[in-house]
Amino acid sequence: MTCKNPECNKEIIYKKSAKRRYCNDSCKNRANYLRRQQTYGHLFEWDKLMRHNYHILIKLKQKNLGPISCQTLESHGVEFGHLHKDEVIIDDNGVKMMVSRVYDILFTINNKQELIFI
Repeated sequence: MTCKNPECNKEIIYKKSAKRRYCNDSCKNRANYLRRQQTYGHLFEWDKLMRHNYHILIKLKQKNLGPISCQTLESHGVEFGHLHKDEVIIDDNGVKMMVSRVYDILFTINNKQELIFI
């Protein structure tokens, strides 16, 4: 019987259990990783880009900068295609605002193409 890992295909030496599908634990883990990547790879890539955007935005937010141009953000590596869906919030005065967010960071993009943290 051969190992079920598509990258391995070594011959499995029969031992106590005839149920073995993989030659060792690393082959089993690698095969499961490849299967998950095939099924959920697009979600992993999306989440990776979201975390990347989050780390950039959190660093900029901690510096308490004013409005930041979208061009500056792009030069820092922010991917504007990988943000959560825009949502409507109501501010303290009862005014509805359309905001974007990345995890817990809320912001708006004004007419001058500048990002303003909320």
